[in-house]
Amino acid sequence: MRVYPMEEERCISYDDALDKACRQAALGAAAYGRGVLLVDGLERMDAAKRRLAALNCGFGVQVETLSSWVEDLWQLYGTGQQLVGAFDRTFTVHQVLRQRQDAGASGAFPEAPGMVSLVGRLLRDCAPFFLDRPGFTWPVLSAAEGEVVALVRACVEAQKAAGTIEPALACWLLARQQVLAVPVVLWDVTPTAAHEVLLRTAPSVDAYAIAACESAAVPRNEEISQLSANLYHPDYQNPLVPTGQVRFALPMGAYASPALLTEELARLVDQGNRSIALTCVDPYGAFCQLAPRLLSKGIQTRVKGKAPLARTAFGVAWTSLMRFLQQGTHDSSALASDFVLSLFSFMESAAAQRTDAYLRGWRGLTSREALERVSDEMAEEHRLFLEAVSEGRLVDALLYQRAWVAQQSGWSDIFKETQLAAIDFALEVQRKTQELGMPVESALMIFDDHAFKVNAQTFGAEDAPKVTILSLNDLGKYPPASFDACALCDLSADGYPLTDDEQAVDGLLKKLGCYVAPRKVERLRASFSCAVAAARNSVLAHRVLKDGATEEVRPSALFDDLVDCYRSQPTNYKELDALLGVPACLVPYAASRGEGSMTKNCTLSGEMPCKKDTFLPASQLQFPQPRQVLLPSHHEVKAGRDPHLSASAIEAYLECPFKWYTQRRLDLTTLDAQMDALAKGNFAHQVLHDFHDALQQMGANRVTPETVEEAQKLMGAAFDAQLRKESNPETPGAYFATNNKEALGIERFRKTLLDFVSWEADFLPGYYPLSGEVRFGYDEPCQYAGYSLVGSVDRVDVDDKGNAVVLDYKGSAGAKYNFRLKDADASEIVLPQKVQALIYAQVARRQLGMNPVAALYVSYGAAHGCAGLYDAARFDARTDLRGASAECCQTTAFLDTLDRVEELIAARLERLNAGVIEPTPSDNACAYCAIAGVCQRACMQEGRC
Repeated sequence: MRVYPMEEERCISYDDALDKACRQAALGAAAYGRGVLLVDGLERMDAAKRRLAALNCGFGVQVETLSSWVEDLWQLYGTGQQLVGAFDRTFTVHQVLRQRQDAGASGAFPEAPGMVSLVGRLLRDCAPFFLDRPGFTWPVLSAAEGEVVALVRACVEAQKAAGTIEPALACWLLARQQVLAVPVVLWDVTPTAAHEVLLRTAPSVDAYAIAACESAAVPRNEEISQLSANLYHPDYQNPLVPTGQVRFALPMGAYASPALLTEELARLVDQGNRSIALTCVDPYGAFCQLAPRLLSKGIQTRVKGKAPLARTAFGVAWTSLMRFLQQGTHDSSALASDFVLSLFSFMESAAAQRTDAYLRGWRGLTSREALERVSDEMAEEHRLFLEAVSEGRLVDALLYQRAWVAQQSGWSDIFKETQLAAIDFALEVQRKTQELGMPVESALMIFDDHAFKVNAQTFGAEDAPKVTILSLNDLGKYPPASFDACALCDLSADGYPLTDDEQAVDGLLKKLGCYVAPRKVERLRASFSCAVAAARNSVLAHRVLKDGATEEVRPSALFDDLVDCYRSQPTNYKELDALLGVPACLVPYAASRGEGSMTKNCTLSGEMPCKKDTFLPASQLQFPQPRQVLLPSHHEVKAGRDPHLSASAIEAYLECPFKWYTQRRLDLTTLDAQMDALAKGNFAHQVLHDFHDALQQMGANRVTPETVEEAQKLMGAAFDAQLRKESNPETPGAYFATNNKEALGIERFRKTLLDFVSWEADFLPGYYPLSGEVRFGYDEPCQYAGYSLVGSVDRVDVDDKGNAVVLDYKGSAGAKYNFRLKDADASEIVLPQKVQALIYAQVARRQLGMNPVAALYVSYGAAHGCAGLYDAARFDARTDLRGASAECCQTTAFLDTLDRVEELIAARLERLNAGVIEPTPSDNACAYCAIAGVCQRACMQEGRC
């Protein structure tokens, strides 16, 4: 119930309340020459004026919103200061927060979005209560409360210096001038602190608040009328009986939501509803999703609301460019790419993609270099735009963009008008920040916090049905029965959370004697009740049941309030359908839609845009000829030669066919050069290669305990030389420091490799490395498991008797690199998780004529060690292999094991040749898989399906 510090009268119906308010205002006007009837919103203003005219009592009665009334009076009786709007208020708060922080004020709050929003709200609604007032004694305030009071007062002073004033403060001053000494009637107004200012300070002869307990008595569908009357007053002894005029759209996920909503809105139109209101959390976003779908069904769509700049194509491009210039490092290169690949970069598609590849591929990128590259690829006539950006003339750059967008003839009217509105909003922000000397960071925060008005619509036949998309609050300001039907969307706990997070602020307002607004749940329920009442024939309630991770999404309390009207036992959850979450009586009127068919959910027609028979399931893939597997390769392949496999590709398929498919067929790798494990591994391999080359050039076959110190100097030199190459744009790499944290990491890794040199001195005594990597399959064919194989071995160590040890460098060589598990039967050969070294050993035996005696993985990381498989007759794990697990790594039949492993791999590769690509991951295979999050097997392992 709404509480005011004055007389309040509650009428039974909307019509009675409106009549009572009009007559009361007319009585005041007759007695005192004029009266004021305050309402919420322009729609209710029109309804009140029509009712006054019908009752012949409108003479002398002003019908106003509080803001319009104060604005009119201030123009007549004010001090000449201009009333501020939300936009100017935000700039003032940003400016004051930054000034107090720069000045080092005690307890100064940061210029953060939450603090800007809080201070802005207090300024808008409660400014007079933060100033000195006659007869008011200031209470004891905490340090944080005192800083909030100081901020609000500083904002008021800043506005005064700029010649502006808050409407609430203007109302306060007008009341002190006796200007507001008129009868005031509030008709069904949602109370705010601004109304409290009016009612506390205006010496009105009469002040009434008149509200309706129920909705309008206009002719409406019986079920809708009963629902509106029972909402928040359910009769569990006599629950509502559904007739189908209240329906539910319950998609299983966000991707299925637009398609299901389109179907249900079309159903409402087929039932004769010509005007439909759709309320949601993001009206502009819903318009972008639904307008094309509805237009294809002959339904016009209009959006009334606001859109954040970042929701528009221009906004994404502009804010991305600004943020990149602000950060100016490779870590923010994706932001630069968002601008380059947009419509607003003045680039042809091919040039944009070349620039994108350059921006993402070089970690040493700076904003200056990025602008130079963009300028090189941009058409010459558009470089004036980039010059303005680089020189900080952002207003000039925006004006250039606006002129260019206005000339585009191939864009749709809706898209073009929206982008122009976005540019105008950006221009207003940039001009104001430039005028006040505010930095780019402040402008970006304002872009995020504020939205610009959007009033776009699609056009069809003159008598076409219309869907109006607006916010719940805006729909709640319409009189009852304003639309044939209302679709109430996003009724989930995420869409309309009811948590009150302003308790500390409410405590401060109470100390200052200021009005505390109703709780959030009360405000939302009031708007929701009015939104339901705005429907004449039908109501559609919508909420998504599952999130992107297939977790259940809780319904909002608003959804539960609506459903409770149909329930007889509100605490008995067994009466709710387990899948849809509505009582059994509502299930026939609830439509759902799964996300299994991407085609139906994401296309207007619901059909594939190309022939379906061109897409085959993975299990039906056929290759042109037997034993031909098409893989991306960087070496030249002679005509007629079978496509090649590599040891890593074979290992990927054995780990999981899906992992192989994403890595080797789809090539799903990151676009950005990153200082990640892969870059670190490539760097380490090259350093180790150069180190052993330098060691041999010095005349030493290997590292010995006597040469450790000299070898470490060579390792340090190789490390530094490779580091210089990585950071050189002519020979670009990814492993070099761009900040202090990365520099510390590189120094730690240098020490790790120096320690590895010391560790190697006692590893494999009697063996020495061959020079360089050992390549195979490039010049002469190399066969393995029936397939052509290409690759290179990191290192091969040999002794004086012709025995060879194949070594594969790894950042770590844990248990997964062992040939067998501890509890495995040593007599049974089972394919291990890692097979690269085993494949290389067989290649060394067959192709290179060596006698392999071990296939080992050697860790150059912090935990130096080795794993793999070795001949038990040749090595002692403790003395020769520095502690490798004899239980898991040794065998008495090394060469036979290599043959058996090849046979097992050949059998598995037959499945690859047959096109068998299924999600069957081994342990840890999902850790570095590009599609682990969406893979069916991954979902099953995580219990998500």
